[in-house]
Amino acid sequence: MTEKVRLERVTKIFEDPRQERETVALKDVSFGIEDRETVALLGPSGCGKTTILNIIAGFILPTEGEALIEGRPITKPGPERGVVFQEHFLFHWLTVEDNIAFALKVRGVPRREYLPRAHEFVKRVGLTGFERHYPDELSGGMRQRVSIARVLINNPEILLMDEPFAALDAQTRLLMQEWLLKLWEEHQMSMLFITHDVDEAILMADRIFIMGVQPGRIIRELKVPLPRPRARTMLTAQAFMETKAGCLDLIAKESAKVFEGVSESGE
Repeated sequence: MTEKVRLERVTKIFEDPRQERETVALKDVSFGIEDRETVALLGPSGCGKTTILNIIAGFILPTEGEALIEGRPITKPGPERGVVFQEHFLFHWLTVEDNIAFALKVRGVPRREYLPRAHEFVKRVGLTGFERHYPDELSGGMRQRVSIARVLINNPEILLMDEPFAALDAQTRLLMQEWLLKLWEEHQMSMLFITHDVDEAILMADRIFIMGVQPGRIIRELKVPLPRPRARTMLTAQAFMETKAGCLDLIAKESAKVFEGVSESGE
């Protein structure tokens, strides 16, 4: 397969001049994401998952190392990368169809062209009948579907998702996971998926990178031994349970290091 994204020995240091302090968020991180592959980042809070996403999105630059998309340096955001955050960030004064079509409208696409495309994506995300509704009239899961449609209408080559279902209740989260799996089968784009949920990581990803803290780094790569298409029925499969046990063991060890550090510092 063709490699879509590559991080090569990426280190990110955040400086706070007022406190004369530096924080090493990432240290020597290297991995790639192949065409039509889903990679999940899994690890304790503060391990640098979102920093990696922001570097690939082009929101921030590495302090050291390289971030590449199809061999080209990433220096700024671009239309080939779509980002979905935990919060939906929809415009409350725009309807569902206008939110979805917003980027096309800003780019100067005529209404006669962008409106049919918006209607198509309303249908794809299962919101037919809600085209003229406003975000405040929708459930959390529906708002997040609008967010994803707003990204997909731009036809990105890679979808970057930062805990997109974290704010949802457990039942809605399961439904959204299954819906996103079906959507991936349709579009088959590359995807980086950040989550704290081990089940979610295994269900969604082809490979999982377990991250450690202090500083943020990748400590293990796990290939998910589940065939596609995926479904929630796989949650009880032996291969699923074995992969989950391995993930939980690694995360527990890394989380323990954080608490050991707090104890030693007397905090």
